[in-house]
Amino acid sequence: MREMKDSGVEWIGEIPSDWKTARIKQLFTFGKGLPITKDNLVENGVSVISYGQIHSKSNDGIHIQDDLIRYVDKAFLTTNSKSLVKEGDFIFADTSEDIDGCGNCIYIDRDLLLFAGYHTIIFSAEQKGDNRYLGYLFKTDAWRSQIRKQVTGVKLFSISRRILSDVSVIMPQEIGERIRIADYLDDKCAKINSIIEKQQVIIEKLKEYKLSVINEALTHGLEETRNYKESGIDWIGKIPEHWSIQKLKTIVDILPGYAFSSNDFATDEGIPLLRGINVVPSGIRWNDVVFWNQEVPKYLEPYYLQENDIVVGLDRPWISDGMRTTIMNKDSLPCLLLQRVCRIRLKKECAYDHRLIYHWINSKAFESALSIETTGVSVPHISTKQIENFIIALPPNEEARSICDYLHVKTCEIDKSISIRSQLIGKLLDYKKSLIYEVVTGKREV
Repeated sequence: MREMKDSGVEWIGEIPSDWKTARIKQLFTFGKGLPITKDNLVENGVSVISYGQIHSKSNDGIHIQDDLIRYVDKAFLTTNSKSLVKEGDFIFADTSEDIDGCGNCIYIDRDLLLFAGYHTIIFSAEQKGDNRYLGYLFKTDAWRSQIRKQVTGVKLFSISRRILSDVSVIMPQEIGERIRIADYLDDKCAKINSIIEKQQVIIEKLKEYKLSVINEALTHGLEETRNYKESGIDWIGKIPEHWSIQKLKTIVDILPGYAFSSNDFATDEGIPLLRGINVVPSGIRWNDVVFWNQEVPKYLEPYYLQENDIVVGLDRPWISDGMRTTIMNKDSLPCLLLQRVCRIRLKKECAYDHRLIYHWINSKAFESALSIETTGVSVPHISTKQIENFIIALPPNEEARSICDYLHVKTCEIDKSISIRSQLIGKLLDYKKSLIYEVVTGKREV
């Protein structure tokens, strides 16, 4: 059993008896990144890493990935040489959009002519050499708890040099033990990451397969042999000769959400107001929903959602997991529609299966057709007019129902396989996080 002692610091408790504690300001001096904007970036020049790259998913905090590197003009070498970093240093982001990102940094693991960029703080190591151990320590929630309880902000958290300079670290006194710990974690984390990457590749292939299954059924139906005709629409191609081509607005009614005043929002009870941020692929995120807790006037009644309504988030409609769209069910009602979201409902005289429309909205054809008009805008956005004018292929009603039943079974099978792999990735990430914590705090000896 390893001999332990009280560390004297609140966030960690006991540490091995031969380890030490220190203030960050005893180990590093601090500097500022370049006072630049994205406009200062060039195709070739001196390497730079800014806060955006530090918050990137590809940044593991320990090793510089080539895709994180941007470039600035060589003239900055003359005017801002103090913003250069050296091997063994760290670059911290000084802002974060969420509390979990407070403490994100990158370790300079190689000899490279490199600037710290905009919105960054430089940790320049007093003792140059292998500081990977600290990089792993900085990844832990225990260490970051010191930062998180002091940061300021609501939608954007500010991490000041004062906050960072006041935090504590723990470490083995011998540099050899620190290197041994870092080597061990490099090896273990690389193996875990390799398994995760393989599962992610499979997930992406499953997602592509799902889209191809949907596209094939929506444009060609389920029968293998039949006569086809040209649809005249690029994203549809040939369709069975007895099918028709229609704009969505001929069979659905589309209603954009009402601009409820934020002064009337309640956060605890009332009728839920569905916002864009609440609409996620194939579901609704209820944890940050707001409510209307007054009597609903008559002019708001059209904004009540009904069972089988399709809702679409209009801002940033495509996210990493798919399209911001879902079908309302009984458990989600009553619910009112807020702005930046629209409701798609089959016309009363239309007997089509609502699931057919849902599959078209989630198809690659829909994304390709509508995303053309969102290119180049600061916040990707689609309009109800674009949705109304989207053209789809329509089979007869009975055939449409058969297609929807087939796609329900097929997509559920694919989604189940994706979910199993996603859960495995989640468990591996939790294991890696736990492993790092146990090793860098001395609770597991290596």
